Amino acid sequence: MPEANVWFILAGRSRTPIAAEYHSFPINTSKIATYPLKTSEKAWEELKEGKAYFANIGENSSGVIIRKIYLAYYDAGQYAQYYQPVIVFEGDNKFFAFVPAVIDEHYGREQATTTAQ
Repeated sequence: MPEANVWFILAGRSRTPIAAEYHSFPINTSKIATYPLKTSEKAWEELKEGKAYFANIGENSSGVIIRKIYLAYYDAGQYAQYYQPVIVFEGDNKFFAFVPAVIDEHYGREQATTTAQ
């Protein structure tokens, strides 16, 4: 969804703030990682199979036309050790869906390593 980590709702002509939200989490620049990403074809197949988070299906009763596909980082609005890279599918009538961008096998290796310790 196209919402920032800072937002305000202003009331009427007076522009009085009636609601606001701000999220900021420190970045640990000493920790970096690399991870294998899915191909666009794989992400597209997962979307068609329903293996996606459908953030907003919009006003699409008979089908969806996808207009934009791009890589982003999912910000849950709460602290997380890592942001999750996602492939965003954006379409007509406010359609938004996310598919995890990291290949599934990568998560399996991480879980096996964690369990073995």
